[in-house]
Amino acid sequence: MGEVLVGTSGWSYVEWVGPFYKEEKGMLKFYSSIFSSTEVNSTFYALPPKWMAFNWIKNTSEGFLFSLKIPRQITHKLKLENAEKSLNEFLSLIDPLAKKGRLGAFLIQLPPKQERDTEKLESFLSILPEKFSFAVEFRHLSWLEEEVFKILEKYNVSYTVVDEPLLPPLVKVTSDFSYVRFHGRGRKYWYNYLYLEKELKEWVPRIEDLKNQVKRIYVYFNNHFKGYAPKNALELLNMLGTPSNKEMRDVKNRLDKWFETGEVVIRPILTKLPSKGKIGLKELLEVFTDRRRLERARKIECGEVRFLKADENLIEGKVKDYTVIIDLKNKVLSHDCADWGKVCLKKLFCKHVAAFFLNMKTKKSKQTLMKIYEERGDWKFKPL
Repeated sequence: MGEVLVGTSGWSYVEWVGPFYKEEKGMLKFYSSIFSSTEVNSTFYALPPKWMAFNWIKNTSEGFLFSLKIPRQITHKLKLENAEKSLNEFLSLIDPLAKKGRLGAFLIQLPPKQERDTEKLESFLSILPEKFSFAVEFRHLSWLEEEVFKILEKYNVSYTVVDEPLLPPLVKVTSDFSYVRFHGRGRKYWYNYLYLEKELKEWVPRIEDLKNQVKRIYVYFNNHFKGYAPKNALELLNMLGTPSNKEMRDVKNRLDKWFETGEVVIRPILTKLPSKGKIGLKELLEVFTDRRRLERARKIECGEVRFLKADENLIEGKVKDYTVIIDLKNKVLSHDCADWGKVCLKKLFCKHVAAFFLNMKTKKSKQTLMKIYEERGDWKFKPL
């Protein structure tokens, strides 16, 4: 019988303070006292610094496993071609996890518009080191063919089973382990979704069947909005009959109570501006966003931010492939990334909106931010 490791996709979410965490400090240490594994999403966006893997080990209990997303440099920019150098660079940074026995699996998530190309897929899979476990998440329906599954079997690479609006929940075994991801079923933002008990129960026999076919099953909940992911992860563990300790039961009760009462996490980020001294752009942005998002905003290159229109009534532009619209006349700030869907309810900025203001002319940026701050009761932050 294969072991089942259930966790969430990421752990460092400020909005989990309240329903899951008691405080913002020591998130990973607390998380690892409840769950046995996590999926690291940050490695998809950028290579981790050399010290990061050691820090993860230091702040988790022995036996805790990390699964990691392969960098988008490999999957989305190089599109699996000529990727050996980039792959080896990434694997070398993660090597401390492997040496300490703390490495789970690597997730290779393909772009949603990338259609089936079996030749390209097999060429990439052939360079993967056999000592590691790899899973592929397809996001285009054309990949769900027997020919593709046979290639995965040939290289002992797991097909990633998904629960999402885009692909069917196909349960397919192609390696000696399985990888399952719950994305949520939200309409605009998949991840803004709380699974019902009956929806999770449908997965219990599927996972039990997988246990008879593989050595290990990684199950990760990616519906991270508002703390939904840890709630659903603990519910599934309970349904699977996984033994729990007092701390796990206390956290589950806290989550249940939180969502039963319909509480909303309101973080005190929108603070007063300094009463004395010159107010800089940094101070203004810190009113609307947290430190982590602001740091990520600074990493977005200026060439990825484009301004399409700017006058006294409207400022419109693009940050990467996302749109930002500041309607100064009607006092509406609109944007369309997934993170915006949760922070806009609290009138806070995601990294893309913060980057938009960072790349605007400083005087115009400060004037606009001050206007929003002074009139914040009248402004609406809305998804596009």
